Amino acid sequence: MNLSSTTLLKMLLESSGKKEELLSFLSESNREDLEKILLSPLPFNPQDFVYDSLLWEIHYSWFLPTLKSYSSKEASLFLSSLPTAYAEKIAPLLLTEPRTEKLSRPAKKFFRHILLSSLLGEEKEILPKNYLPPSPLNRLATLGKRGLLQLIDFLALYDLAHEMKKIVATSILKRIDHCLTKNESQFLQSKLSIKELFTLPPLGLEKWDETKHSLRLMLHKRGLVRLAKALSIQHVHLVWYICHRLDIGRGNLLFRSTTKKENPKIAAKIVSYIEEILSLLKLNKEE
Repeated sequence: MNLSSTTLLKMLLESSGKKEELLSFLSESNREDLEKILLSPLPFNPQDFVYDSLLWEIHYSWFLPTLKSYSSKEASLFLSSLPTAYAEKIAPLLLTEPRTEKLSRPAKKFFRHILLSSLLGEEKEILPKNYLPPSPLNRLATLGKRGLLQLIDFLALYDLAHEMKKIVATSILKRIDHCLTKNESQFLQSKLSIKELFTLPPLGLEKWDETKHSLRLMLHKRGLVRLAKALSIQHVHLVWYICHRLDIGRGNLLFRSTTKKENPKIAAKIVSYIEEILSLLKLNKEE
């Protein structure tokens, strides 16, 4: 059984009142798989597994690979099944426009189903966010792209704080500060005395050309690395939600980076950093 099916089965067993009796019909390996599953405290509701709204939680760039595999005429039908805001962003990238005639509700559902299935992988299913195992990072699945990007940038400031201790040139320190927002600068100052129990490869500030763009890019890449380390020990479906909140470029990079499991102590420490940043920035749902 795949992860979603195993989780769903455990939910049904827990609510059946005949758990032990029903377990006897399963193989030992199936029972072992069930034991590994942590359940959400919410009561099971089959309606929660209707994925109609899931498509609108995904960054529009994830639709492009599928849409580009169709002809311009076919792609225009897909666009007609999407909300106007999505279609307007995608159309210029496909060099096509939605059909002028309106699609019927079944037709829209058909095209949307194809798009969503193309993103769910071989399992063709995913746990609703409310059914994910308890985790302090579940909140990330409700953040929008802007909020996630802000979190990623703040995570990198731990690395910058570590390397700034080695910089003696006042002019370089001032230049770095000039590249940061006021909130980032204040957060950075609060982390200059922190001593981490683990080390990551240097940022490479010795090769920095002292431009804002290159520093921001350097920090953003490191923030993605730190987020990936925290997510590497999280439920794979939580990772899916977070990656698909981001654009496809960042999302794919983040997903690939989570496949290498991090030391649980290091991952847990970065999780605590994320909790602190979320509390500090007061990021709201969908932000």
